[in-house]
Amino acid sequence: MKEAGVMFKVKNSTSFLDVSFRNGVMEIPTLVLNDTTKSVLPNLIAYEQCYRYTKFHVTYYTIFMDCIVNTPADVSILLDEAVIMNNLSSENEAAQFINQLSIEVRCDWKNSYLLDLFNEVNRFCGLRRNKWRAKLVHNYFSCPWAILSLMAAIVLLILTLLQTFFGIDSYYHPLS
Repeated sequence: MKEAGVMFKVKNSTSFLDVSFRNGVMEIPTLVLNDTTKSVLPNLIAYEQCYRYTKFHVTYYTIFMDCIVNTPADVSILLDEAVIMNNLSSENEAAQFINQLSIEVRCDWKNSYLLDLFNEVNRFCGLRRNKWRAKLVHNYFSCPWAILSLMAAIVLLILTLLQTFFGIDSYYHPLS
């Protein structure tokens, strides 16, 4: 999502479930990952799964976070934006914890409070210009050397065009 132009921003909210997406900016309240979180979140999910009269808000949130976080690099991006505060031993442990939360949970997405958010994000990432931007960033701007070589190629192309223009101009308008 980051390569497609989605920006992450911390949202000041009283609930960690209050996630929003507007104009390419996803606002997420800070999630603190620590030993308490490692016991509370699975228990809340288990409660929602066992008690049939409750809504699955925590379950939907953990599935949402699982969609965002797949690797330790994803955790690093969210750490840089202060969306996650990681008090676990490593980014790898944080990614594993988030990815294991939503394993084998049942839920009905038609009733999800995040359904509109998922649709908006998919629509945004599905736009042709955002797909092109994602491919460009992933294939050509993956390292600083690629950016420098692209800039050098652009400068060489401009200089070649200028040389061609002045060569043609001097042929049709000689000095003497």
